[in-house]
Amino acid sequence: MPDMPESPPPRLPDYDELPPAVRGGRSAWGLFGRDDSVGLLSLQTPDRVAEAAQLVRTGAVYSLNAPVNVPEPPLFRRGAVRHSLITNEQRAFFDDKLDNYFPQGSSQWDSLAHVAYGTDEFYNGVTAADVTDRSRNTIGHWAERGIAGHGVPIWPAGPAWPAWRSAQPARPAPLARCTGPHVGP
Repeated sequence: MPDMPESPPPRLPDYDELPPAVRGGRSAWGLFGRDDSVGLLSLQTPDRVAEAAQLVRTGAVYSLNAPVNVPEPPLFRRGAVRHSLITNEQRAFFDDKLDNYFPQGSSQWDSLAHVAYGTDEFYNGVTAADVTDRSRNTIGHWAERGIAGHGVPIWPAGPAWPAWRSAQPARPAPLARCTGPHVGP
């Protein structure tokens, strides 16, 4: 497992402080180093993960994943996921097998090479050859590094708040105490 870097500077640059990008706009390429393949996950450093762990009060967990067959029908001319169980005659084990699974559908897992910036140019100047041989910008880099996190519910504000809230299913106990938008631990 690769070492997680020390915490980056406490303040990230504002958009207008980033250097201009070749094709317009601004670019954060190089913000976490020339060889970076995980982007903003670089902010999840050991000290920050430990600090965030201190916010845990109940240990309750909630799935933020969509089922693998959502959306149905699949988008962008993708085929439907096919799920099968594999076993032996004694039914002594079961393996799940997914065919035609696109990690860009369902719960979103896009690598930093999902969409090119330009011809043969991806995040941090990586080439298609770098991605193809899995040396840069693939989700494998996230898996190897590890991800620690938690969901942060963001409730809508303004006049729509009461109607939106009443239309939601019962929320888990820690969230049920919310009376309106709130930012904090």
